[in-house]
Order: sequence, then structure tokens, then C-alpha cells
Amino acid sequence: KDSARLISFEGDVRVIRAATRETEKVSRDTYLLAGDTIQTQADGKAQIKMIDGAVLTIRPNSTVVIRDSSSIFGGTSVKVALDDGQINVKTQDQTEASNNVVEVKQVENKLQSQTDASFNSNAGGCEIRISRGGVETTVGGEKTVIKDGEFAAINQNGKLSPKERLYEPPKLMNPPN
Repeated sequence: KDSARLISFEGDVRVIRAATRETEKVSRDTYLLAGDTIQTQADGKAQIKMIDGAVLTIRPNSTVVIRDSSSIFGGTSVKVALDDGQINVKTQDQTEASNNVVEVKQVENKLQSQTDASFNSNAGGCEIRISRGGVETTVGGEKTVIKDGEFAAINQNGKLSPKERLYEPPKLMNPPN
């Protein structure tokens, strides 16, 4: 009951099972448990529905570890770690007892209810983009809230850059509808 479910995939997507350390290719019947690692190759991407209803989209050339997926006291606890690559996370309504966290480069990001965020991690650091909602980011014990329409980067030294506004989508001036 506390497993995440693979809802779609394409290309080469693999799961390394925590219990056996065996690698297997995913199928429509693949469920993911705490400790499992998901790897997408250059042509692979996957969508996972977490137990709290959040949808995690894993982009090509990415590695994600499901750290926690459990039900607690009427809420849920979901924690994933992005080792390398890019993910998008969309959360639904969450109760006060729910907890949805994305770890990137030893930085903890707690997603708020109704959030749409993307996380990118590479050798140079990581980036956080919020399209909707908000994320409470903890870097070195210091908490910062990144809100919708904002971008922040974390460099190799673990320092959070000043937040920047994301560009608004262009508005069509001509031709009229």
C-alpha cells in the first residue's frame, strides 16, 4: 500500500531494487518501494505517481532514489533524492500531516500543496524553478521559501544564489484570435 506506481514510461528506464540490488527494466506493472533507484537513459523518461498523489516526471539521463514512501497518522511521507539529471514534481492538496520532500545535493526542499516545480542537478550545482506553489528550501540549516515564478541556484559550495524571477510566457499581440 505504501508503494509508488509507474504510470508511464518510454525508452530505456531501469529500476535497481533496494532489497536485492538487482537491475530490472520497467513494465506497466512496476511498483516502487522506499530505497529503489530509478535510472533513465538518454532515450528514457518516466512518470511516477507517489502515494500522496504527487506526480514525479523523470527526464532523460537522470537518477532518482525513492527515500521514503509511507503513510503516517492520516498523512503521507514522500521523500525522493535526485542524484543527477532533472525531475518535475506536481503536488496535489496535502494535509497538515503530509510531507513531500525532494533532496538535491544535500539540500532539502519541502514542497507545499498545489506546487509545480522542477529540479536540475549536475556537476556544477543544482537549480530550482517554481511554476506554481512554493518550496521551503533548507541549505546549511537556513530556510528559504521559493515561490511561484521564482528561480534559485545552489552552487558547488552549497550556497543559495539570490532568487530571480522567471520570465513570463510571451503574450500574443498579433494576429487576433
